[in-house]
Amino acid sequence: MFVLFMPSFAFSQLKEGKSGIISGVVLDKNTGEALIEAGVEVVETGKKVFTDLDGKFRLELPEGKYEIRVFYPLYQGQRIKNVVVKPGKVTRLDISLEPRKEEKIEVVEVVAEPERATEATQLILRKKAPAITDRVSSEVIKKQPDADVAEVVRRVTGISVVKKKYVFVRGLGDRYSKTTLDKACLASPEPEKKIVPLDLFPATIVESINVAKSYTPDLPAEFSGGLVQIETKDYPDTFKMKFSLSTGYNSRTTFKAFKQYNGGNWDWLGFDDGTRDIPDEIPSEFIKPLDITGEGFSPEEIVKFGRAFENIWNPSEITAYPSQGFGFEIGNKVKKFGYFLNLHYGRKFQTIEDEERKWYSMGYQGRQKILADFTFNTYEKKVDWGGILNVGFELSPQHKFSFKNFYQRKSNDEVREYFGYHETWGQDIWDRRFKWQEEYIYQGQLLGNHHISFGKSDINWRVSYSKTGLEEPDQREVQYFYDREAGEPTLWMDSPRSGTRYFADLGEYRWDTGLDWKLDLESLIKKPTKLKWGFSYTYQDRDFTYRRFHIRRGPGILDVDLSLDPQSLYAPENFKVRNGWWLEETTRSTDAYDAWERNVATYVMLDLLLFDKLRTVGGIRFEADDIEVATFNPFDPEEAVVAKLSDDDVFPAINVTFSLTDTMNLRGSYS
Repeated sequence: MFVLFMPSFAFSQLKEGKSGIISGVVLDKNTGEALIEAGVEVVETGKKVFTDLDGKFRLELPEGKYEIRVFYPLYQGQRIKNVVVKPGKVTRLDISLEPRKEEKIEVVEVVAEPERATEATQLILRKKAPAITDRVSSEVIKKQPDADVAEVVRRVTGISVVKKKYVFVRGLGDRYSKTTLDKACLASPEPEKKIVPLDLFPATIVESINVAKSYTPDLPAEFSGGLVQIETKDYPDTFKMKFSLSTGYNSRTTFKAFKQYNGGNWDWLGFDDGTRDIPDEIPSEFIKPLDITGEGFSPEEIVKFGRAFENIWNPSEITAYPSQGFGFEIGNKVKKFGYFLNLHYGRKFQTIEDEERKWYSMGYQGRQKILADFTFNTYEKKVDWGGILNVGFELSPQHKFSFKNFYQRKSNDEVREYFGYHETWGQDIWDRRFKWQEEYIYQGQLLGNHHISFGKSDINWRVSYSKTGLEEPDQREVQYFYDREAGEPTLWMDSPRSGTRYFADLGEYRWDTGLDWKLDLESLIKKPTKLKWGFSYTYQDRDFTYRRFHIRRGPGILDVDLSLDPQSLYAPENFKVRNGWWLEETTRSTDAYDAWERNVATYVMLDLLLFDKLRTVGGIRFEADDIEVATFNPFDPEEAVVAKLSDDDVFPAINVTFSLTDTMNLRGSYS
């Protein structure tokens, strides 16, 4: 059972003590696109504003009830009655306008209620998407208890989430999916994957999530399963400040015995302070005993190296306290400038006990044979913090510039123990592992949105830089034989995994630039038609290193009591030139790699309404992609195995949407 308590405090400020805000977006009912410079008028006062590049508008009015008139050339206008303005509150009003079928027809304005108008507009965004998509808006996210994007998207039809962070679309694995943040591709913190874990993105920063399940040429061609498009929150229409505190109770963890080990002083911030780093005494070259050629290290040096590591192998036991979290948001729009800042921090304990896992093999005549039958107990301390800072400047209603920043850091400090039967040893064994993992991701993005009245052109461009990192310093593991009746380990096991210490480090950065130009051809073709062209350039670079050490028997007869606990067993005094422990390096010649990828793409796409109910979106994309991976010995980079791949590919696509009714679409897609 998990119980969450979360008080929050919100503050807003308007120019007048008794005024409020009406804000929303005006869309084309047929295409779902934003209408730029649509008029929004307060009937009672005559006050009038026009929508911006995103189709958004904002009205500041005294407390009261109003009728709002929305109009746009060649579109059927709307009047929204009984729109209530409350002091210090923002009333959401989204409107969709339908194009007039004939230019000389008498204008009849549609009258609607505010709630129905807003709901209808949200449905249009999904209904009029050019491809097969599922959209989750911020309004839906607010109503759910989901902590991150991984939890949000699992509610989408056809989506499953594996290991609480990897997305599978229609059963296709994570390698077939892609994630973008504010339309830019991201670097990945996964050593063997290009996918970005969705648990890195907290739900509190998200404005909307769109999952594209079919392909259009304006999307990157790196996915065949699904594209998860995350849009972060933009600045609000008026001053807002929000502060929240949260705590949680877990019936299996909170106020129960919890195992941990001594770490660093900055663990609570998700940083290792160097406590787990490879000691300074350890040389940068490969550690091996001195051989007849004079290469290597003397027995005395090897003993010194073994004693240099922190001798922490035993956990301590504490009482797990409730999870904690806080959040802070502030944002405003002052004339042409807007900003939004979100900061959040969370820390929690989690215990998973008596988890049963079994491994089988197929034996003679298809009979199942048990390879291993283990019971796991895992204790995790998790830290998660970060935020976004988005600022914008509206040079004019037709030109907007934005600078968006996102940073997120996560750490997981784990004590894991298991025991049970292992077929290789023919008896019960016991295993303990300490594992610290920290990962972060940053993205900075400069964007421009421009509307040119001549030809009704929209030009959007972006320059994005992202960087990620993953560190797993000093992962320790030890194994013993196990007495099931006594319920405790007995003697140290001389196995390949017993007495190991591993150090992993990954870093990646990515540049993503692009431009999209959309031209409205309706006045030329006399049908709703959009021509879209664009290009993009991406470059990413990744490096990964892994270093392995193993504590093994040294020369002579091991003079150590093998029934001692791990910390006493591996005490510094037990590292000896003879009859004690030696440190062995087991780093492999393939435990490091450098890789880079460059992609240049261009596309052209046509969005055409053939008939009143039949819409086609099709085009072609060209991509030139170059990849190089160099796997090498960490101690001899010249000894590398290099793989290269260069491809020039053409990706055609067509999406057809037939509107059966106002509430039902029939879609078909080929790519």
